[in-house]
Amino acid sequence: MKIWEPVFPNFFKKDEYVKTFKLPNFIYKEPIVFNTNKGEIVCLILSFAIGLRWIFYKDFITHNVLAVSFCFQAISLVILSNFLIGFLLLSGLFVYDIFWVFGNDVMVTVAKSFEAPVKLLFPVSSDPVHYSMLGLGDIIIPGILMSLCLRFDYYLFKNNIHKGNLKKMFNDISIHESFKKYYFYTIIIFYELGLVVTYCMLFYFEHPQPALLYLVPACILAILACSICKREFKLMIKYQEITDKSNTVDDASKNKKKDKEEIPKIQETPVSNAKKRITNK
Repeated sequence: MKIWEPVFPNFFKKDEYVKTFKLPNFIYKEPIVFNTNKGEIVCLILSFAIGLRWIFYKDFITHNVLAVSFCFQAISLVILSNFLIGFLLLSGLFVYDIFWVFGNDVMVTVAKSFEAPVKLLFPVSSDPVHYSMLGLGDIIIPGILMSLCLRFDYYLFKNNIHKGNLKKMFNDISIHESFKKYYFYTIIIFYELGLVVTYCMLFYFEHPQPALLYLVPACILAILACSICKREFKLMIKYQEITDKSNTVDDASKNKKKDKEEIPKIQETPVSNAKKRITNK
């Protein structure tokens, strides 16, 4: 739902449908407010239909739809504060993935026997029964670093507008705002090349390959190469998505002032009015 909300804002209007009901006091004293909109209802119906189809049929298309949804959700929830943490995370999983694929066949065995949508399935044309697999970890982990690159591109764009005086970091980026995405496009291209190399090695050796063996060097090399070519290596290393204490205090005081100013507005929303009517009854 979070994916479609910025794309179709008219379908996700706040307080579009508000329904209030009250339970017996011994169960719950406060009035319960059901607040939704067209977009949430459509997403709920589609999610329910896709889930039912996967339970009864378990076809690879529905399986992949659920798996990709998990990827989007995971990438949107996990935020890296800087590139060094991202490099350390990928490097650790790089060693982990190699050991459990080459050193032991546990990961391959579990991936083949586990039916939950925690991997992408690609049918093999010559064998309709067997599938090629790509674990979600091979998508989510590099994807988290890709999202950091996109935020860094946005930071550079805003920093250029403010002539280098920008201190604020941005976790939310408007999809309708146009800016140059050098780091984001570079890491995507290198990631795709890493996937191509992975499948080439898979067909050549005829043995399961740890995708992170090729994806981790590709992603790290992409960021380093782009930062060196743009002469922004030091800026990239120093980039931090946590503001300093002074900025935090200033932001906190501003937020308190905003909250005080917005109290009358909040009391006039449909949800609050519905609660008042129930309470008065």
